[in-house]
Amino acid sequence: MMISENRKKWIIDNLHKTKLSEFPSFEFEDDSGKYPKWMDEMTDDEDEWFINFIDSLSEQELLNMMAKN
Repeated sequence: MMISENRKKWIIDNLHKTKLSEFPSFEFEDDSGKYPKWMDEMTDDEDEWFINFIDSLSEQELLNMMAKN
């Protein structure tokens, strides 16, 4: 899984612009399919990298990275 540094930066930059409300609810089972549209542009490898990146953050770190509501 080789993700270029430019793509990692692109993903993180988009995360900074994304509000928590643009993601499905993490507290309740949410199958609405609601998610940021920029994620459609990610490859499977990038998606896996993003999931691992998010998992490595604390909840507060993630909230601090995202756009404020």
